[in-house]
Amino acid sequence: MKKYDKALMDTAHVWSAQSYCKRKKVGAVLSKEGRILAIGYNGTLSGTPNECEELIKKCNKCGSTIDIENHDICHKDSDYITENITSNKTLHAEENLIAFCSKHGIPTNNTTIFITLSPCIRCARLIAQAGIKRVVYDNEYKDTSGIELLKEVGITVEKYN
Repeated sequence: MKKYDKALMDTAHVWSAQSYCKRKKVGAVLSKEGRILAIGYNGTLSGTPNECEELIKKCNKCGSTIDIENHDICHKDSDYITENITSNKTLHAEENLIAFCSKHGIPTNNTTIFITLSPCIRCARLIAQAGIKRVVYDNEYKDTSGIELLKEVGITVEKYN
């Protein structure tokens, strides 16, 4: 129901602020007939520290990475650059929302998801498999393959105005 799109997208933005992630804070709201069924935001697995990113050192010569605390290096230290990467314990907002629904028996079929950032390909597959029929996103992610996949499988995808 487009009548409630603004309120639902505003709610997704409010929940995005709850994220501890530094690189991107993303919020999601699942709705049916204008009513909120569930919310999600990006963050780490339950029970783990709220550290979405981790520092690594990457060698410019061979591409290998090392744990900064480990200090095993294959070349001289000046060959390495420090990068902040997403931890493998981090869930995207859509993953968090759909997992919550699964855990608590909340049906996702024939619903709409409002997301502050367009979905990546991994989340697009999850959205499609969950039976979500409409995706409304605010900002576009640099990789649009998630949007393309959703459209390809017949899901309505809309950029929020």
